[in-house]
Order: sequence, then structure tokens, then C-alpha cells
Amino acid sequence: MNRVWRLLRHDRRGSIAPMIAVVLPVVIGGAALGIDVGNEYITTQQLQVASDAGATDAAMLLLSQPTVKQLLAAARQGATDVLTAGGFANTAASAISVSATETAVTVTLSAPTSNFFAAALGVGPSTSTVTSTASLNQGSACVLTLSNASSGFVLSGSTSVNLVACAARSNGGYVMDGGSSMSATAVYAGGSISVDSSATIGTTPLVPDAGTVADPFAADAPLQNAMLNVGSVSGPSEKGNGGTQSVSIEPGNYSGWDFLNNSTINLAPGTYYVNGDITVNGGATINGSGVTIISNGVVNFSGGNINLSAPTSSSDAPFPGVLIADNSASTQSIQGNSTSTLTGLVYMPNAPVYLAGSASTGSTTSCFEVVAFTVEFTGNSTLNSNCSAYGMINLPASQRMVVLTH
Repeated sequence: MNRVWRLLRHDRRGSIAPMIAVVLPVVIGGAALGIDVGNEYITTQQLQVASDAGATDAAMLLLSQPTVKQLLAAARQGATDVLTAGGFANTAASAISVSATETAVTVTLSAPTSNFFAAALGVGPSTSTVTSTASLNQGSACVLTLSNASSGFVLSGSTSVNLVACAARSNGGYVMDGGSSMSATAVYAGGSISVDSSATIGTTPLVPDAGTVADPFAADAPLQNAMLNVGSVSGPSEKGNGGTQSVSIEPGNYSGWDFLNNSTINLAPGTYYVNGDITVNGGATINGSGVTIISNGVVNFSGGNINLSAPTSSSDAPFPGVLIADNSASTQSIQGNSTSTLTGLVYMPNAPVYLAGSASTGSTTSCFEVVAFTVEFTGNSTLNSNCSAYGMINLPASQRMVVLTH
């Protein structure tokens, strides 16, 4: 008997059976959970496709300025179509949540996922939820040139231009001559982009053949009417004859301004309508806060000390954010000295404009934007499109695109 017992004690045959009995439920449970997790993943991916479709379909309507009701309907229909194709027809009506603004559409979808095997372990159904937001994105530019000429936007000589957190936009070509440098979020051109081998553009993205964008202020009826009617106003011609002469000017109608060396011109807050040329020669100083100048002649700021700012949106001014608006097709020149500060919009849609030394502070709170027929920078300048305090829209940098985010 002892011998039999010793043989049985050392016999390992059949010992694997208890191990299998212990391990097998764990393996089967793990596989079952893996299947359930995979099923939930597939459900989530299907929902994401539907959510993306609904948001994108609706956002495409933003290009035609729809009503919010139309946006909501388009988003719901687009998502429902994909949900139905994916087998979610029974839950589609209650699983879709849609919100919309003037620039974006957000779609949120949810659906229950059955746990076929995990249910045996007491795990109930789970819910998959996804969100998609589709919005219009045009970027933001500090300088926009409307001409389709090959030299619509030019940096010449040793000019250094710093566009703070904004892009350069030309409906035509973009040219950087030798020695010039540019810092910007991007450069967009409707035509070609030419950068001389000795020019410096750094890592700024260059986007040629980017189509054209419309004049963002062409539909601003009050501004366009003011520019059209300024040619019919009459008033005195203001002159500063140099020396230490100081001239204070009130808002109103004028036939022209001509300020010579060392004159100091102080503009009171308000709107100035100038039916004629505006000349500020080197050495002269022109100051004004809360100022808008509407003119139809040649604006020639040639090297003076220019310290002008537009009205803010909190004022009762008729043209908040607009600093200078001129409808002449003659060549314009805004070339201040290195300490000049211009805040607001310079709008000269018909004119070639030379810019130099016309700098905003360059800080994140500054605002200086230019819309012109063509622009040539001939001296160092800093521009910034942080103009919300002035009620200004962002200048479009590119054609309107629908961008999808999750």
C-alpha cells in the first residue's frame, strides 16, 4: 500500500486539467472583453464618421450665409444619413445634438453599445459619444493687396517687416528683393511668390496660387458712401509753415492739408473729410487720438512723426477702427519715422501705397492693418491685427475653407 501511495504521489499525469480549469475562464473572459471593446471601438468610429459628415455638410453652407435653422437641419440630415447607413437608424433621432454659430457647427452623437460577453459578468451596455466641429477658416492678415498684378506686394531694399501673429496677403504676386526680410504667420499670393536669394523669410509658410479674396470693406455702405461723397465737400485749407508753429484742428470739412518741417498738428477726436491732398513733410509732427480721416487726394506722410489712432468700438464714432480711408487711385505714401505709431485701418483700395517706418507698438495689444491696391514696403515696419477693441473684422488671408476638428 505504501508503494502504491508513493507512485500516486509522484505521478503528474492529469495535473494539467485543474490548471486548465482555472485558466480557461480567464482566457475566455479576456477574449470576450476584447471582442466587446473592439465592438465599442467600431461603434465609436462609425459615429465619428457620421458626426464629421453632419458638421462638414452644415459648415459648407456657411459659405452662403445661411440661417442657424438651415445649419441645424443640414447637420442633422448629414449625420442621420451616415447613421442610417451604419445601422443606427433606430437611435438616430435621439442621438444627435447640434449647435451652430455664424462661423462654426458642432455635432455630438451618442449610441449604446451592447456588451455581448461582458454582460455575463454583470457589465451593462456602454455609451459611445463623439463630437465634431467644422468651422470656416480664412486666417488673419495684417496687409491685403487687391491688385492681381505680379508685383502687388513688394518688399524692396533692406526693408524689415514684422507682421505680429498675422499673415501677408496679395491677390497678385509677392516679391521680396535682395536684403529684405519678412516675419509673418504665412504669405498667401493669388499669383507667384518670388524671394531673392539674399532676402530673409525664415520658416514663414509660402502659399502661391492661393486664389483671390474680396475687398472685406466693399459692402460697408457707410464707409463707401463717405469715400464717394468726400469729393463734394468744401472747407478751408490748413497749412503749417514750419518753425515751431503748432496747429490745432477740429473735425469737419477741409480742402487740403499742407504741413511743413517742424510744424506740430494736433487733431481733436472725430471725423475729418478732406477734399484734396494731405501732406506732412519730414520733421513735422501730427498727433490725434480717436481720429478718422476720409480723403480723395494724395496722402503724403514723408518722414514725419506720425502718432494717430482710430476711434474704438466703444465710442460713438461713425467709423470705428478706420484711421485713413482714401478713394484716390494716385500713389500714396505713409512713411513715418522710427517712432511713429499708427493704430487702426489704412484703407486705400484703389491706390498704390508706399509704407515705411509706419509702426504700431508691435505688442499683442496693437492694431495696424492695411488694405490697398498694391503695397510696397520701403522701410522697416511692424503691423498687428489685434483689432477687436476697434470693432474691426479680421482681414482674410486665404479663401474660405472648412476646417474640421474633433
